[in-house]
Amino acid sequence: MAAQELRRIDTTGIVAGTLLTQGDEKPLQSEKKLILFRMVQESCQNIIKHSGATQIKIAIHFYEDELTIQISDNGKGFDPCILADAGKGLGLQNIMSRAVVIGGQAEIRSGIDEGTTIGITMPYN
Repeated sequence: MAAQELRRIDTTGIVAGTLLTQGDEKPLQSEKKLILFRMVQESCQNIIKHSGATQIKIAIHFYEDELTIQISDNGKGFDPCILADAGKGLGLQNIMSRAVVIGGQAEIRSGIDEGTTIGITMPYN
């Protein structure tokens, strides 16, 4: 899922992508897999549209009871407080909502001139 999105991004020549994986991949329900793909896709689209980044790194860790995905960029970052403003950060709010649907959580860390990291955690059960 993440490799597919990074290949698509690499063809644009706008941002370079790196994928890191750790652990043994475990089977996922197709619905959860699709939602995770959409979350990664939304994260990458936000990076391309808003961050000014030249690099995206996606790290996927397959742990015993959970899957974690971190999507990081080297872009301009932003003040996460804007997520509380109505009508702002809708893509990021969508990522947070989708995490809840799959029984997981999403965390967004960013700062001005520090890039952004979106962390997604989903239990297997």
